[in-house]
Amino acid sequence: MSNSIREGTNYLAKIDPVMKKIIDTYEMPILTPQSQLFVTLCESIISQQLSVKAARAIKNKVYQYFQQGLDPITIMETPDEVLKTLGLSRSKVSYLKDLSHRCIAGELCFDQLVSLEDEEIILQLVKVKGIGVWTAQMFLIFGLNRLDVFPTGDLGIKKAIGQNYGFSDLPKEDEIQGIGEKWKPYRSIASLYLWKSLNNTPS
Repeated sequence: MSNSIREGTNYLAKIDPVMKKIIDTYEMPILTPQSQLFVTLCESIISQQLSVKAARAIKNKVYQYFQQGLDPITIMETPDEVLKTLGLSRSKVSYLKDLSHRCIAGELCFDQLVSLEDEEIILQLVKVKGIGVWTAQMFLIFGLNRLDVFPTGDLGIKKAIGQNYGFSDLPKEDEIQGIGEKWKPYRSIASLYLWKSLNNTPS
């Protein structure tokens, strides 16, 4: 994976002067392959609409409670009230329960998921309660380490493009898409550098 990121970094620096400046300023990002994809998706749900610090604090509480490991059956058997004492909102508890139910029922199988194309994976994941396109994209980047995912709806991406590419306001969707078009097939790597430029790399 490090070779792929290095190739992508070199490509981005070559074709985009603004991106080259960011690349020269920050260390090359790291993507670590995840073996526990169910846990990774749970982390994405927990992190929704939270700062990196707040999300990390709640995840630590969850891991301390589930010291034997996090799996669909364990979550389904844990009372909602217990999950809420760990810092999870009522809605996120229902999201984790729905995800767990679908895994147990065989509606969502991670072994099959990894063989699908990015857009097919997103279509599968957004069927789960509480999982939207953004959460699915975070899973693709940080869970499956897909290299050409571009979360244009992410506020950090919008801010970073606005700051680095000279926008007076947050850029619009079509403007973001236009800038990112030349980054293919390494838009995930470009996104990682954009987050780094805000000193707020998602965990």
